[in-house]
Amino acid sequence: MINNEKLTSWDSYMNETLQDPTEAIGYLEIAFAEYQVDGDTDLLLRAIQRVYQARHESSNYPTDTINIQKMIESHTDISFNTLSKILNTLGYTLTIKTA
Repeated sequence: MINNEKLTSWDSYMNETLQDPTEAIGYLEIAFAEYQVDGDTDLLLRAIQRVYQARHESSNYPTDTINIQKMIESHTDISFNTLSKILNTLGYTLTIKTA
């Protein structure tokens, strides 16, 4: 039997989910935690990029911000300053806490 419910792609699901600020923060917290373990900068940047894309698609996100896509693509080893700018543009800051 064929289910008539609308199927959603993974990208669509993630974009919709990450438009919720609480979900986006949780997603980035996990990405940073994994980065602390494996040091995979590319994976961390892809997580930040996914949050940016979800926020960018939402109607309440300003479109005149810096082009995060270009910043991410142009840095293999992203500098702390660039990471800070990207996160600030998304409305986040870095916080230090005990492990």
